Amino acid sequence: MNVIVLSKSPWIYSTEIILKELNRRGIEAKVINPLECNVHIEGNNSFVLYEGKLIDKTDFIIPRIGSASHFYGLYVVQALEEKGFKVLNSYKGLLNCRNKLIIYNKLVQCKLPTAKTTLVKTTQNLDYILNNLNGFPIIIKLTRGSQGKGVMIADNINTLRSIIDTMSLLEEDIILQEYFETSPKYSDIRVYVLNKSVIGATQRINFFDFRSNTHCGGTMKLYKINTLIENIALKAASYFDLNFCSIDFLITDGGPKIIEINSTPGFEKVETEAGFKISSLLADYIEHKLCTTNIKT
Repeated sequence: MNVIVLSKSPWIYSTEIILKELNRRGIEAKVINPLECNVHIEGNNSFVLYEGKLIDKTDFIIPRIGSASHFYGLYVVQALEEKGFKVLNSYKGLLNCRNKLIIYNKLVQCKLPTAKTTLVKTTQNLDYILNNLNGFPIIIKLTRGSQGKGVMIADNINTLRSIIDTMSLLEEDIILQEYFETSPKYSDIRVYVLNKSVIGATQRINFFDFRSNTHCGGTMKLYKINTLIENIALKAASYFDLNFCSIDFLITDGGPKIIEINSTPGFEKVETEAGFKISSLLADYIEHKLCTTNIKT
């Protein structure tokens, strides 16, 4: 059995730990940088080349496609999937998560709870938008970004106008969202789904920053979710065609709201801080379900 991990580096924690877990089970695993692959199209066929050789033999592929290589990496995954290789998450699933506006649009289409959201490019119609989003504070997000980067907050009209003008100058598309109070303050719930099951959940809290992300100074601990959140998470993973993902919720007075779906969640803090060995569960799944059967993800 052998596995390819599509990742920019073998030294990224999530990549390194999944390699170790697979190797510990006797599964040969290697890292291929998707940015160093070439997709060659000829006639009715497409091929993926790496270091001048065709990728033509592997049992399973794990895409670890970060935001910096997202679009190029998607092309590589698509070509490999079309050649019949089994993948942890499909090209379609990865495509569904390629930017935040697509995520929020799909959540609404699937009737899943999320925040009111408006795409903006200029400061036109701000009075209407603010009224629709329940006024200040307002959350501002780049349509692309991860780890809390590109997420801002505005408490007044001058700050909001300044941010929109700056992002427009940089030719960035942004979305505005309603703000929710949570308890504890500045906290969210991250739910992990694998193979149509919730395998665990964590709570992230930040005492110093409105962004609960651990990369912004937040802490993480294991959390027991209720049946409502579990069912919503499973529906979201199914609707987004994701076999493995994390889904972030805000717990509000109006019920849980999905604020993020990540097709490539990180492992470091959840393992080292919360003590949840997600890489081990993922390796078990690959060993027992994918590398030895013809199950389609």
